[in-house]
Amino acid sequence: MDSHTLSLLSEVFQQVEAKLSHEGLTEEVKLGLATRILIVAQTGERDPKRLLTAALYWAKTRRSDIGAATFAFADTEA
Repeated sequence: MDSHTLSLLSEVFQQVEAKLSHEGLTEEVKLGLATRILIVAQTGERDPKRLLTAALYWAKTRRSDIGAATFAFADTEA
């Protein structure tokens, strides 16, 4: 991936972190979020809103696995 793409993915990851509660946001969860962003980006997706939505969806579907307190969503409008 080129530097522009890496910068975009980093920005999306930072947005995801900002939208999720930092309480309980473990390294394991952060790794899962970053992995989801990378997986979607590998399909060619570069729209920040779509990448953000994919990561937030991943987090939402993992709430029961990881603990509801981890995913206290902030304002989720992108």
